[in-house]
Amino acid sequence: MLTYFDLVRRKRLAMLDFLIAASREGLMTDLDVREEVDVFMFGGHDTTAMGLCFIFALLAEHKDIQVFIVKCESPFLSQKIN
Repeated sequence: MLTYFDLVRRKRLAMLDFLIAASREGLMTDLDVREEVDVFMFGGHDTTAMGLCFIFALLAEHKDIQVFIVKCESPFLSQKIN
């Protein structure tokens, strides 16, 4: 089994791999691991949600930008939105 310090030397491992290894080595409790995962999961979600709210609020205030965006091609639909 790899230790926490073996994992630190390797590259491109997921955050969860480090947390589990630290837990196995006794450096973190299961509760500590759960709290860290919650911070990353919900912190990222909250940041994305706030960014989208900010964009929509700005678009609501600037009708000219709304019209420009509607006239642009949509990379998601592969066609022009009318």
